[in-house]
Amino acid sequence: KNGDQILEIGCGWGGFAEFIGNNYDCNLTAVTISKEQYEYTKKRIFDANLSHKIEVLLCDYRNITGKFDKIVSIEMFEAVGKQYWNTFFKKIGFNHFISKLKRNYLLLTRNIKFIKIFYLIFK
Repeated sequence: KNGDQILEIGCGWGGFAEFIGNNYDCNLTAVTISKEQYEYTKKRIFDANLSHKIEVLLCDYRNITGKFDKIVSIEMFEAVGKQYWNTFFKKIGFNHFISKLKRNYLLLTRNIKFIKIFYLIFK
């Protein structure tokens, strides 16, 4: 919503960041560890005249500090790997969902219900 401070973990090529910047009056911090994605996204945001609202950082999400109203991670969860779920969810403040996610790992990663379950858990 307008005024929110948003963190996007694993910003990819910047599509989500650009969409948010064009459609909402909020600030977004987009992070990636890929130098290629960082450079592409930084230019994309600059070309879209959104640099005043969107900060693109080349860094690991585990090194991010600050407070955010919302945290977004599109297709990053799968890349983190099951063995790093504890670290991922502790960093974003969702410790109490870790055991539930571990029990539902096959369901979450093997079919379309992943999106529905993920939404229901975190809404």
